[in-house]
Amino acid sequence: MSQDPFQEREAEKYANPIPSREFILEHLTKREKP
Repeated sequence: MSQDPFQEREAEKYANPIPSREFILEHLTKREKP
């Protein structure tokens, strides 16, 4: 999750944060595959 620009925001909201929605969507878009 170190590449996630919203990592700090997610860590503040959740005890066990996962990558942000924005990061996941960007990753899927770059892959061009589901």
